[in-house]
Amino acid sequence: LLGAFGNRINIEIFDITRDFLNRNDIKEMEISNIVGFQEEKEIEKIPYYKLVQKNYINKKFENVLLFANEFVINKIDILNELNIDQVNNIAFFVYKSNGFDEAIYILNKVIQKSPQRVIAYLNIANCYWEIEKKEAAKDNYKKYVQLMKEQKKDLQKIPDYVYERMKE
Repeated sequence: LLGAFGNRINIEIFDITRDFLNRNDIKEMEISNIVGFQEEKEIEKIPYYKLVQKNYINKKFENVLLFANEFVINKIDILNELNIDQVNNIAFFVYKSNGFDEAIYILNKVIQKSPQRVIAYLNIANCYWEIEKKEAAKDNYKKYVQLMKEQKKDLQKIPDYVYERMKE
């Protein structure tokens, strides 16, 4: 690469795993976030899960998608580092941010890791429904209802739309 004055600049290839995500435990991993204005700027440290959650709560949906995209989920091996509730919640935040494909990807990872996780099937079914993959949605709604019954959960908590969509 040539600089502004024609000097050759060597740039080492950036490796996100080695250079950015080299850590022991992502629960402790903090993301730097610059807050404040001009001279008052400071760096805020925030754990990864809290960063995604904070952006969702503050309705910064583009940031939710940025911090929870497929690439990040793959590179940080999130299912081994965060608890399954946190990963499922990240998928929910992504789903509610209209990142349906990304949420499906994350939820499939959740289901692979924890196939008895009831809420994951409802969430993935809702995602499939939103992207017009009705058959995949129906299959997951059925699995959701089946697991609710098998695990003796309160069937009154099943949303009415689940039954309606299963019939379509």
